[in-house]
Amino acid sequence: MRVQDWEFVATHPVYQGRAAGETHWPVPLPQMRPRAYTPSQPPGAPVPRPTREPLLMEMVGHPSVDIHMSPAGYPVQTVKLLSPRYAPYIRIEQIEQLARQWHSALRRLSRGPLSLNDLRKMGHPYGYHHPVVGGYVKPTFGTLRQPRTIPGYASAHRAGPRGFVANRSVINMQSGKLERSWSYSVLRWSGGITLNFWNTAKTERGFSYPAALAHGTMKMQAHGPWSSVAEQMLPQIQQEWRQGAAGAARSADLDEGLYGAAAVASRDRAAEAGGFG
Repeated sequence: MRVQDWEFVATHPVYQGRAAGETHWPVPLPQMRPRAYTPSQPPGAPVPRPTREPLLMEMVGHPSVDIHMSPAGYPVQTVKLLSPRYAPYIRIEQIEQLARQWHSALRRLSRGPLSLNDLRKMGHPYGYHHPVVGGYVKPTFGTLRQPRTIPGYASAHRAGPRGFVANRSVINMQSGKLERSWSYSVLRWSGGITLNFWNTAKTERGFSYPAALAHGTMKMQAHGPWSSVAEQMLPQIQQEWRQGAAGAARSADLDEGLYGAAAVASRDRAAEAGGFG
């Protein structure tokens, strides 16, 4: 598998039996919108056909938030906060604290209690098919159009086929490697700040299973904390950023009154250039 793309290979679990008219991965995480397949022309093919899916999903309603694959081959969730004029003067201590809370929530939701054996006994609740007693249903791309609902806890836990799981936001802990592999960063630049949250867990053969969880496969519906934590934390982070920008704007107006617009404009140009001027 390429780092950037899911290759269209007949044996690849994501693309087995994909219909020719499909243009997008049909079952992303809630609130995420995948990019369209990109066309290419294999050797000998008469016309281009969709053969690759860029591994990038945007968050519906939040175009500055996405999940993508890093050059090193692991999934990264990125949040961009922009303010070209005032970004260098916005205090970000509270946003850094909220980023730590975001990171903690990702780890907390990666500690689900169910083992792989538990999930098998429950009829693979993250699958697309309803369980067939004594049988096996081969995955098909068409099944993705009407996936079964991932069951959540009700008044009582029900064991056996279609047993309940905590909810779609939870990743059940196995070895603990995935839970320990979450990291984050807060990067300031001249036009804003960028928050990154990523998970570096891989199998011994180098496969990024957090990426499979975020995207979903032919046998497993996408699940994990990316969407739910973003929905919880984004309003607080965006409010802090707006308040910071408003405070920076008031300070800029005061500076113009004290020092003149030309001096403030010179300072802003220096900040946009990286602080040198």
